[in-house]
Amino acid sequence: MKIGILEVGLLRDRMVPRFNPYPVMFADLLGLAHRDFEFATVSVVRGEIPSSVDECDGWLITGSRHGVYDKLEWMSPLEDFIRELAAARVPLIGVCFGHQIIAQALGGEVVKSDKGMITGSTGFIRGCKPALGRRKCMPSTRTRWLNCLKPPRYF
Repeated sequence: MKIGILEVGLLRDRMVPRFNPYPVMFADLLGLAHRDFEFATVSVVRGEIPSSVDECDGWLITGSRHGVYDKLEWMSPLEDFIRELAAARVPLIGVCFGHQIIAQALGGEVVKSDKGMITGSTGFIRGCKPALGRRKCMPSTRTRWLNCLKPPRYF
């Protein structure tokens, strides 16, 4: 399976010596689930856009320091590509900024929170451990400053 990683965020200069770029981080993470995955990176933030939705079996949009409300030059072509993916029913997932631009491209309304940045503790479910026969809730910290006021019409 070939997964296309749409890079929409770049590391800050001070982080470059310590961390891999976002596409490498996602490829490493997803590679843990299945070693036969193949990855292709398209740097949308640098003006690249895939020529066809069929270049990959599925797509992932990374996070970004930008917000969908920034209306940067590369965002409109990305939204067009997202709509093409949805029309062709090609699998797509967005992380942080990625899910915000998917929502906006498909008719949702995403706005900056009037409460500023919100940081808080939440829980998420980790996969079942067969020996225990139950799921375990793991604590997590999340930060957000955007709200999706209206869900996209595709959902």
